[in-house]
Amino acid sequence: MSDIPDVPEYHMRPQDALITLGTLAGFVIFSSFLLQSLRLSLIMAASLAAHELGHILVDVTQGVHWRLRFTPIGARLETPLQQRRWLSHYENALIHLAGPAASLLYAAMAILVYYLTIHESSDLLQLANFSAQVGLFNLLPLGRATDGGKFLERVFTSLNNRDDWRIFWLPIIWGVTVLGGTMLAFYLEHSRELIPPHVLSYLLVVLWLVIGMLVEKRHEDPLGWISAQAMTYRQAWRLMLSVGILLLACTLIVTMTPFWLPPEHILTMASNIRHVAALLFH
Repeated sequence: MSDIPDVPEYHMRPQDALITLGTLAGFVIFSSFLLQSLRLSLIMAASLAAHELGHILVDVTQGVHWRLRFTPIGARLETPLQQRRWLSHYENALIHLAGPAASLLYAAMAILVYYLTIHESSDLLQLANFSAQVGLFNLLPLGRATDGGKFLERVFTSLNNRDDWRIFWLPIIWGVTVLGGTMLAFYLEHSRELIPPHVLSYLLVVLWLVIGMLVEKRHEDPLGWISAQAMTYRQAWRLMLSVGILLLACTLIVTMTPFWLPPEHILTMASNIRHVAALLFH
């Protein structure tokens, strides 16, 4: 890693920390208005920060520079393409999966603290639920909009032999099963509460996260996928197994903890979005 190219413009400066804190404050203010709840806004901010911290820790171990910025619709970690191209596809894949792994660890820690404090605050369980959802959603193979999609693209690029395509059946089958099971569990738990407005408003939350990921995708350079070395078949299988474990663990936490966004807040958020849209398009 000592030979990795230096990128002076990405050197950490005091003003970078201030910009990160300022954008974080902006995210908290915007999401607090949208959700009408500072508590839920802080849950989101803490979960997103933990997710990005996972990426940052592996970036540092690989010698990659980074910049963290928050936007009204999420968080974005910027790394120099010159350095990412220097790493192998395997090393880049580790960076992609570090975020969901950190989300899972953060959710598990919240659950542990909840039980160690003798069930004093349900906020910890809602924090675990949202953090696990962040990890689960990011593992889905949605192109370069998610960590899972970026990871799979690197596997595709590395293993372009036709015989290697069988390696992709595991995440595809598992992903469909996990998503279907999560939706079924959520429906069984909330079927008496849910009415069409609740369902549509929950989809707005998902849309919010998707838009944030698509905005991040615009900062990707297609040439950034060129790496010095492809991952081996054994490395790919090892990572696939890790993805399966992450998917299973995140799904269990999501289904066993209370949904992070209460129905009344979903309706409040939908009402706020309608008011903002009315002001913009009046």
